[in-house]
Amino acid sequence: MSYKRKAALYIIIALIVLTIAYIWLNSVKTQEQSAGSSEPVYETVQEIVDDFVGEGTVEITHDGVRKFAHFLEFAALGVEFCALYIVLKRQSFGGFAEMLPFGLYVAVIDEGIQTLSDRGPEVRDIFIDYSGYLAATLVFFIVFVIRRAVKRRKESE
Repeated sequence: MSYKRKAALYIIIALIVLTIAYIWLNSVKTQEQSAGSSEPVYETVQEIVDDFVGEGTVEITHDGVRKFAHFLEFAALGVEFCALYIVLKRQSFGGFAEMLPFGLYVAVIDEGIQTLSDRGPEVRDIFIDYSGYLAATLVFFIVFVIRRAVKRRKESE
């Protein structure tokens, strides 16, 4: 493995570890702490929506913003795992399929951690989290399939 590939590998692994740590450390927070830390994000999103469509036209919910943030956190994790598989040259249908369970493992453990902070785990949250992971993985896989098809077409010409 080349120096550049090794460096990329270590960086991606560090990003994965940091992302998982961020997700799980937020799960240790109490309900009040978690809501308090997401309040500024909710207010900012509501202001942006108000500026875009007019104040009071669309009211977003605090819970909706929080769920979307979870979706995005897991989408970032999915992108990181896809990058890991690219660096490891595991770009194949089997390679992408191998990484699918990791997002589910992180989501299930995430909900389990919430029981430690007296927050109730919800199966719905596992689905939201894992959906973000799967969405990112699906986008990478579609790009992979298109890229492979274009490459084969060019080779056959």
